[in-house]
Amino acid sequence: MAASKKKNVNKGKKKKYNAPKKSLTPRQALPLFDTLTKTGGKQRSILLGHLNDESCQALYQAVHNVLVNPNVTSKQKKRLRTVLLPHAKQVRYLADYKKSEKAKRKKLLQLGGFPLATILSVAIPLLMRILRK
Repeated sequence: MAASKKKNVNKGKKKKYNAPKKSLTPRQALPLFDTLTKTGGKQRSILLGHLNDESCQALYQAVHNVLVNPNVTSKQKKRLRTVLLPHAKQVRYLADYKKSEKAKRKKLLQLGGFPLATILSVAIPLLMRILRK
């Protein structure tokens, strides 16, 4: 009789949380961000396709940090708001730690050009301030 009453093993288990993986330090990521900011849209998409996992993770963290950082000036916020408003869902998706790496990489390649350059143009001065301290 006891054998017929199996307990549901998966019952009560929480969803797995994808914690941020190892990424580049701000000092290591700065040249990458600078290059991505200065390249054109098509070239940037090609570069994004060839990034390794650590570089992509650094990029996702930069997007997240720019979105939640209180040190972003009002001028930068206004510029970000006007550029990112049409791409808000995609940018939030990249900043979410719970999403899978494969799905985020696909979104990153779709987003590719202009909005990413704007985010990085705000992220680079923030990183420079952090590195000076």
